Amino acid sequence: MLGIDLEIAISKTASIGFYVFVFSLLLALIVCLMLKLQGTTNALRTLYFQTFFISFTFGILAIVTGFLTATSRETAIANVIPAVLTLIGGLALYIVDKGQEKFLVTGISVLSFSMMLFMGAALGSFERQKGEAQAKSPTMLRKAADIEFAINSYRRSLGLQPISLSEFSERE
Repeated sequence: MLGIDLEIAISKTASIGFYVFVFSLLLALIVCLMLKLQGTTNALRTLYFQTFFISFTFGILAIVTGFLTATSRETAIANVIPAVLTLIGGLALYIVDKGQEKFLVTGISVLSFSMMLFMGAALGSFERQKGEAQAKSPTMLRKAADIEFAINSYRRSLGLQPISLSEFSERE
């Protein structure tokens, strides 16, 4: 059972990474095409790779942050939003310090981070809702009842009082 869950987790992680990779490639391509249409051709190749790597790096950070925030049952959003705003504010200060030369790179990083944070939050929310629905499914409830029955049968064979596992879940 654990092996199947691990395979599913690895495939989901790979698909999320693939989404970020494709998004980063497309964003870099769009930026380079826009610059080429404007007539700017100097150092286009290095700009393409810079755009891709910055977009990919910020995209991975954002999608993981969004996914973990959305799947969390705690109030993680109260900690994530100030951190995201601090990151964007720091990048804005970087633009002011460096001038127009780093405006494009900083804009791409903010755009990538924002879009991937939203996508990660949407994916995480979907996973949390799916997990909650699965936990309440008749199959899972039947498995829990079978486990409780097996534990109580074993306890009776030892001469101990049976217990109800629902008591433990109410305490948490």
